[in-house]
Amino acid sequence: MQLLQDLKQLPVPVFLSGVSAMRHYLGLPLAPMTTLTLAGDLVTVARNFAEPQFCSVPGVDAVVEHPDTTMLIRCAEQPPSPDAGTTPASSISSWHYSPHSSTYIDQASVYKQLRGGELKTEIASADDAVHAALALAQLPLQPSNPLRHPPAIMSGEIGPHELSRDAQRILLEGILGGEQARTALEHLHDWGWIRAFWPQLAEMDATEQGKSEHPEGNVWQHSLEALTHRKTLDIRVGLAVLLHDSGKPYARQTARHRFHLHADIGADLASRLLGSLGFPPDIIRDVCWLIRHHSFPGALAKLPQHRTAPLMANPLFPLLLELYRCDLSATFRGPEGYYSACTVYRRFLKYEKNPFRDPAGKKLLNSLVE
Repeated sequence: MQLLQDLKQLPVPVFLSGVSAMRHYLGLPLAPMTTLTLAGDLVTVARNFAEPQFCSVPGVDAVVEHPDTTMLIRCAEQPPSPDAGTTPASSISSWHYSPHSSTYIDQASVYKQLRGGELKTEIASADDAVHAALALAQLPLQPSNPLRHPPAIMSGEIGPHELSRDAQRILLEGILGGEQARTALEHLHDWGWIRAFWPQLAEMDATEQGKSEHPEGNVWQHSLEALTHRKTLDIRVGLAVLLHDSGKPYARQTARHRFHLHADIGADLASRLLGSLGFPPDIIRDVCWLIRHHSFPGALAKLPQHRTAPLMANPLFPLLLELYRCDLSATFRGPEGYYSACTVYRRFLKYEKNPFRDPAGKKLLNSLVE
């Protein structure tokens, strides 16, 4: 991978750390965010990385964008060493990988966890909870019993005041960038984290749906199930899948609709939530567009051309189809509706720029051709 080659060329010691080093050991690809430890200070970061950004995230001194991933850099006075094992044996962040020497550094017997397939860690602070949640989302390890009911969170000792908005955003991005995002979110919910930090999402767990249409459960359970069907870890898709039905708890029931205008309500809620966490405006715009139109592909074959063509012309439409597929798959229904929508979209793309046919494929009279 290009990132490791680039890190290897740096004149200063730099290491993959924590979950990122564990993923490398397990042969997993880079996650959308990668944690690094650099032997040096912020001046060293500025000298060796282009356009570093600085944020108020515990344990992160700089954020740098790389074509492969977003690098979260922690500065240390000395390189990690197995002789400097001052971290508790349960700590996830005490496992490192050196691109320079192609070796692993285990400061706290993490190797036993990796070999045993079990994640063991204690949660005594918000930072511990962040590391644990990211590990649950990004590593195929089974959580040990102490992870299931961390007292510091469940007693209210850890709350939103413990974590900046930047840290909360990076946590949510890191979870949705993991293959086991559902597992991490389930644990955060059980810990009381969701209710404490993101109460808008907690309301989804209190909103039931019809068993005939949603045998998988309530709105929260449906959203978590939908996450398991993603084919891409694009953050826009992850956020849209998680939040696509977030408007249902606030929607009113009418004679024709159980959750009237829930997509519009959900898009507005997502805009406020993601804005409060500091997500970039373009990400918020795209996610809200996907949420607002997430039911549209299901009606694609029935709607007139003048209504479907403008939406299908949007560059985000392939992501909308992916959101629809996840939503449909979570209900345990067959994929026929998704395939039907794909057929209509392919036909639209085929004839969109054809001067002799309209986007539906119907022939047009061209005055220059008889």
